[in-house]
Amino acid sequence: MSLLTGRQPYQNEVWTNDHILDSGRPTFAHALGAAGYRPVLIGRLHALGPDQLRGYAERLVGDHTPNHPGGRGPDRGPLDGTAGPARVSLERSGPGQSAYQVHDEDVAAATVAYLERLGAARRAGGSASRSA
Repeated sequence: MSLLTGRQPYQNEVWTNDHILDSGRPTFAHALGAAGYRPVLIGRLHALGPDQLRGYAERLVGDHTPNHPGGRGPDRGPLDGTAGPARVSLERSGPGQSAYQVHDEDVAAATVAYLERLGAARRAGGSASRSA
């Protein structure tokens, strides 16, 4: 949230991914919108609470965690509770894909598809609105 607002955690009162940024706090995405851009978010923001856009005009793929405090997260099976510096999740996951990898692949695919649509629209003389 510090990156979005340009303010220190103590100024935002957001210390971890479990805290909610006040929806009245302006972000750089708000500034982009005010300047005529249409900022689009694809992927993780770690934004808890009712405001999932934080100034973005659209959000194509959300977080891999719940969007409200105390919310039930995804079922990670044997990887549940393995986050942290010990990298226990790497040992338990074994070969194959993890839920994080699948999520990141979805984010990458959505990003490429969005950029392809945006490029096609611009080549065809589409909307004059700018995207960021």
